[in-house]
Amino acid sequence: MIQKSLLIILIAVINSPFVFSQTTLSETKKEAKQGNPEIQYKLALMYYDGEGTVVNKKKAFKWIKKSAEQAYAKAQYKLGLMYDNGEGVKADKEQAFYCYKKAAEQGYDYVQYKLAIMYRDGIGTLINKNKASNWFKQAAKKGVNVAQFELAVLYHEGIGTSVDLEQAFYWYKKSAIQGNMYAQYYLGEMYYLGEAIQADKVHAFFLFKESAEQGNMFAQSKLASMYYNGDGTAVNKEQSFFWYKKAAEQGDAVAQFELGLMFDTGDVIQQNKQKAIYWYEKSSEQGSADA
Repeated sequence: MIQKSLLIILIAVINSPFVFSQTTLSETKKEAKQGNPEIQYKLALMYYDGEGTVVNKKKAFKWIKKSAEQAYAKAQYKLGLMYDNGEGVKADKEQAFYCYKKAAEQGYDYVQYKLAIMYRDGIGTLINKNKASNWFKQAAKKGVNVAQFELAVLYHEGIGTSVDLEQAFYWYKKSAIQGNMYAQYYLGEMYYLGEAIQADKVHAFFLFKESAEQGNMFAQSKLASMYYNGDGTAVNKEQSFFWYKKAAEQGDAVAQFELGLMFDTGDVIQQNKQKAIYWYEKSSEQGSADA
């Protein structure tokens, strides 16, 4: 009976995920030592995530670095992240920039976006708006949502390139289709104002609503204004109050003032002077001239 119980325990131990993971770690380490960059990267992630072993960021860094030194793009990006965030190594923005650049030059689309941000903001390198624009463009063409939005902003404001409203509209639209709430907002503004396209307040309203529903306070404030004034939609003061409140609670100064005004005058909502003062003060704290 005792022998049977010991056999069952032995079988359970052998088949346990932990023992299997340990074997996997050992085998992966053996292969990694032979110099395969993909396996070295896999081993690094095992240490990074604690897969089959305890989390060890220093060992993860060691194997990521070995893989990256063999020009493995995924490892170059991950190494950049570790330098960027100070994981397993002292934070070093210049080294992060160097690693991102190596991966970006191999066509790694999201890293091209990261590199563009660093050139734009002067992180780990000197500010270079032209290079930022070029890298945003490369990433945007590959469908990177945030890069499409940032490229649109550059064209819209003429940063690192000449102002080109048609290109701004094109890239805002590309990004907005993918659900970027900021792109939806700015595209809505272009439709509202008639920039690079015939003014269409109904379509602008639709875009502001999409953006607002994702939590963009500027879109929420704009949507509230359109509901209040019947601009691009039917007048709906209850919806106006709802969206001004959403935006105000997120810190939008205009919405805070308008919400205060609604409480002050009893427009839409029951008059409440105390709440009116509260929202006026919130708006004033942010420098609102109206408040």
